[in-house]
Amino acid sequence: MSQSSALANIMRSSTVVIAHDLKNRPLELEDCLSVPQFFDVAGKYVMLDLTEIVRPLIELIEYLSLNVRNINITTTPKLCHIPEMQEFYWFLPDDRDSVLRKRRWP
Repeated sequence: MSQSSALANIMRSSTVVIAHDLKNRPLELEDCLSVPQFFDVAGKYVMLDLTEIVRPLIELIEYLSLNVRNINITTTPKLCHIPEMQEFYWFLPDDRDSVLRKRRWP
């Protein structure tokens, strides 16, 4: 915020901001300069929350997939109709540090 404020003080005389926030309030120059930095920091924590919401669902899908595959193998051992679901979620890290460290998501 202090960097955005300092830069805004330098740019204020030659810059006009024509933008508004989601509540339709006009944005100040400091806001426009700090929003991308805010999103960079906040984005990691949004992804952390999403992974914590999605992780139990993925574990359930993997568990059910494994059980159904086992049933499928016992009934028709030469033909498996059920895909391995865990291969679809390789990009989702398992721990907090990995989520916060990751810079880009698919």
